Amino acid sequence: MAAQSGKKQKQKKNGAQIAAGVTRQLVIYVVSAVMLICAVLAIVYRDRLNLDALKRWVAYGSLSTDEDGQAERFSFSGGSDNAFASLDGGLLLCSSNTLQLLSRSGEEALSMEVSMKEPVISTAGDYAVVYDVGGSDLYVFHSAEQVFSYSTSGGYALLSARVNENGALVVVEQTSGYKATVTVYGSDYQPRIAINESTNFITDAVLSPDSRSVAVIEIYQDDSALGSDLVIYQVSDASVTSTTQLGEQLVLDLCWQDGRIWLEREYGVSVANSSGSILDTWADTSKYLERYSLDGDGYAVELMSKYKSGSMGELWVIDSSGQQKVSRSVSEEVLSVSAAGRYIAVLTTSSLVVYNSDLQEYASTVNTTARRVIMRSDGSAMMIGTDEAWLFVP
Repeated sequence: MAAQSGKKQKQKKNGAQIAAGVTRQLVIYVVSAVMLICAVLAIVYRDRLNLDALKRWVAYGSLSTDEDGQAERFSFSGGSDNAFASLDGGLLLCSSNTLQLLSRSGEEALSMEVSMKEPVISTAGDYAVVYDVGGSDLYVFHSAEQVFSYSTSGGYALLSARVNENGALVVVEQTSGYKATVTVYGSDYQPRIAINESTNFITDAVLSPDSRSVAVIEIYQDDSALGSDLVIYQVSDASVTSTTQLGEQLVLDLCWQDGRIWLEREYGVSVANSSGSILDTWADTSKYLERYSLDGDGYAVELMSKYKSGSMGELWVIDSSGQQKVSRSVSEEVLSVSAAGRYIAVLTTSSLVVYNSDLQEYASTVNTTARRVIMRSDGSAMMIGTDEAWLFVP
């Protein structure tokens, strides 16, 4: 009996071992199959299965969207001539008499009365400066909170204002006895330096990300024509560290990111290092610059056209060395171009297409009434019409 009992226990043990082995093999098979399926899906949907998709799922999971990925529309005051920017996950806008910050669902987070003829908004990270170019008033916001305001004295005009991601501010304005004055404010909004220029005109300025230097665009006139200089000043003592001649092409816009100074010009874009030396210039003087964006992560977007009116043409991406990276023809009229992070939004009369920085299509949706678009670094985009706006979430 004892022998039979031992035999039965041995059989049970062998059976359990066989069952455990089968179960283990089954688990390995299932896990391998799942991994294979995930690998295939990752290859097929590699442009969509990324960290940004997870960010959108977390941020916009409760936001109701239609079959085209468009959220419910919300109204705003003013009109299509407003200045617009993305701030604190919502839409910052300024008309001639109202400044508003609306959440992604259209709820009002901030509203104040202003008096501006030509409002402009410049943003960096969680900071934004709103000012009246040619006017006198300026406001700085950190997320939904106003942290600084400024008005010029003596009826002189503001020419430019920009913040960096630390909240430091540079302001270009007309002042008595000078062609222009550049004032740099720290993140506590106390003035650090004031650069008074009595010889050349100053049109724009931008702070380095670490707030130690400021790049200034100066316009001079010689016997034959107007020319531009890129001048780098040290914020610590207002000393000039470099002056770079840019030639006759005017500088339309500029930004400073990751050790590069980007200068948008009449026929293309120039890229300089932090010392002010031009690395390269991409330009096409045979075409007209229709749209552009300097807000991408390490690249610029240029829309060039053969014709002065209309926005059909060729879309170019210029890398951080100033070289053309990739291009794509656009056959429809382009209403708006915007870049953020690694994404580029191109809004036409019939659609909104989101590309990656290699101009490979990432997502798209139909367009019927939007006239402008603001790309976001997470891959979503704010579509803006005449008096309403709404979010597109791929």
